[in-house]
Order: sequence, then structure tokens, then C-alpha cells
Amino acid sequence: MMAEQCIKCQKKIEEIYSVCRDCGERFLSDNIFGMIASPLITSPPIDRYREDSEPLLAIGERPDGELIYQSKERVLEELSSIDIKDMDEDDHEHMERRMNVILAEMGVPKGIDFERYLFSKAETRVFSELFYKLEELEQKFLGQGGNASLYLRVANLFYYSYQKADTGLLHPDFREEIKKDYLEKSEGYYQLSSDIEGNSIHALRNRAYLLLDADRYEKAKEYFQKAIFSGDDDLKTKLGGVEASIKMGELDEAKEELEQLKDEAEADPRFWFLKGEIVSKEDRWGRAIQYYDEALEDQKDFLPAMLAKAELLRERGWSDDAEVMYNSILRLDEEDLDALKGMADVLIQEEKYEEAIGWLDELLAIDPQKKYGWLKKAESLRELEKYDEAVKSYENALKIDSDLEPAIEGKKSVKEKID
Repeated sequence: MMAEQCIKCQKKIEEIYSVCRDCGERFLSDNIFGMIASPLITSPPIDRYREDSEPLLAIGERPDGELIYQSKERVLEELSSIDIKDMDEDDHEHMERRMNVILAEMGVPKGIDFERYLFSKAETRVFSELFYKLEELEQKFLGQGGNASLYLRVANLFYYSYQKADTGLLHPDFREEIKKDYLEKSEGYYQLSSDIEGNSIHALRNRAYLLLDADRYEKAKEYFQKAIFSGDDDLKTKLGGVEASIKMGELDEAKEELEQLKDEAEADPRFWFLKGEIVSKEDRWGRAIQYYDEALEDQKDFLPAMLAKAELLRERGWSDDAEVMYNSILRLDEEDLDALKGMADVLIQEEKYEEAIGWLDELLAIDPQKKYGWLKKAESLRELEKYDEAVKSYENALKIDSDLEPAIEGKKSVKEKID
């Protein structure tokens, strides 16, 4: 069952989210990076964080700049003690260097391999305090340089927060507002890093992936190209640019780019996956499946190819094969929303509406703001002549998107049957 009370304050709320707006705002105003703390499953979702001991300094710094080991000093205490009012320009430069070292010590890398971003609630409080001190520094020393590596790491934290804030725990409007805020802050700090370091490859590449995640494909492609022009020879960057081209519908350009990468990329599953995406968009579904299979030969659990193949099988009416593929995906990740949606779609095609509702309920338990889930559940309930329940599901879809035409028409049709 989904909550109809805020899991923090128990105030009555709708079932499409779990934390009221006031509690969500308080939570993130107290710790702006709180969403990225590593969760446990033993307590309510908004509080389910491992409370580690206070992060301690591993490396200190002598006044002359030589690094030394300096154990057992609490990072939060050091940051809280910083007095910016009386700082001069030399202090400013020293402090930003120090902040960069702290983030590096605490495991914030320059790259965005987010599987390695594992932080406790105590650690994210340090990040928050550091960010607020950094904002004070920027205001006092406006336009006076800065530390490119520090800005890059801060941008990465905001990028990761952007991903983690995309959760059905939060009120839908607040979810979108906080995602937009994280996106803007991340872009801003990537820009600062690039301005200082002269188009830093890390900053350009990471920003490109951020924009790709945000479905801003044209801008993503621009920054992938800037990264490559600046000397980024990483294959992932090149393939990222191809993916952006495909998303924009520039299939001929994407084909040409992939052909140029063939020699260095043939062993990479994403190369074959992207070839499959191109021919799939050209409605050459048989060849697309061959390319997806090539990707899976290189890496048998490559989820993008598994999902794309399953969807093609479902669309062609090969329900049993599609179901096998979706089950394989769910064994790898039992909360994969695309696979849960696919399983429901297969069963709806087979008119197995009760079973489809079971999969849709699993999807909506993970993210109750997936309007597709409520819409398909309503349509399945209508087929089962459970009209009152269907109306409620249509209404939940409309709470998420008040202009969703199929839900507007569906609700109207079902109400006529009830009346």
C-alpha cells in the first residue's frame, strides 16, 4: 500500500507521494545534499540513512602549503570554524584549495561513476556546510579566480543530487522544482570550472552527460563535441555524442560517426546498442535485434540492449520471448521501472488484466508519480468492470498531469458507465 500520510509528520497527503512539501523542504534546507546519502531499508525512506561517525580529516596542511597527515580532527568542526569576513585574497585561494582536498579525501572524484558515490548522512552534512561556506567565499571575492577542481567536484555532487531527487517520495511540484535547482547549480559550477581551467575536459564531459540525462540533447551534443575538440579521447565521450545525435533524429550523422569509431569501438557493447537504436528508428526491427544481440554477446547483462530487445519483441507480438527478457532484467534489478512497465504491457496485450495490475502496482510502489502506470491500471480496471477503482486511478494520473487526454476521456467514459 502507498502512504496517504506523510511519513515524517503523519499529515494527510495524496497517495502519489510520501513526504509532504513542508517536510521535504525542511529536510533539504537542513542538508542540501541529503538525498544522496546511502540508504538502508530498515526505517522510513526519508530517514533511512546510515549514521556513520563524524567524518575525520585524513590530510592536513601546513601554513607553507606542505601537506601532512592530521588525523582525528572533525571536518565539520573545521568548516564551521571558518570566518570569511576577515579573509584576504591569499586566504581565499588557500581555503578553496583546502576545500578541494577535503572533497577528494571524502571520496568525491572528478568523474561521474556514480556507483562509487557512497556517502553517509554525516558526510553529506559536511558537503552542505562546505557548499554554504563556498557560497560566502564567492560573494566576498566575486570574480577573483577560483579552484577549477573544487568547482568540478561540487558540480558532480549537484549532478548526483539531480538524479537522486527524481523520486516519488517528494510532492510532484517540489520534485520538479528541486530537480531544476540541482540541474542549474550543477551546470553553473561546471561552467565555473571550465572558465578557470580553459575548457576542462572533465567539466565538459560531465556536463554533456548531465544534459543528456535531462533530455536536452542538442546542448548535450554541443558539450560532447567541445570535450572532444578540447582533447577528450575517451570512447565513452564519443559514443555519448552519437547517442545525442540519435536522440535528435540525426540518424545519417550518427551512422557516419559510428562508422568512424568502428575499429576502436567494436568491442564495446554500447557501439552495437547504438547501431541497434539507429536501425530500430528506421523500422528495421530484425537487424536491430541482431545488433542488440551483438551488444549482449560483449556483455550479457547490458541493460540498455536487454530493454530495447524486449520492447521490440513485445511490439512484434512475441510475448513469450519478451516476457523472458523482462524477467531476466528484473533478476538483475527488481526495481527496473521499464521492465515492470514492459511486463504489464505484455499482459495487457494478452488481456490478462489482473496480472498486469499486479506489475503496475509494483511499479507504482517504487514511483507513484508514473502517470503511465495509473493510466494503464485504470484501463485494466475498466476492462474488469471495476469502475470505481478505475476512476480513482484516472484521477491519480490527472493529479500528475492535468492535461493527460487519455485520462480525461477515460474518466469521463467510466463515470458515464457508473451513472
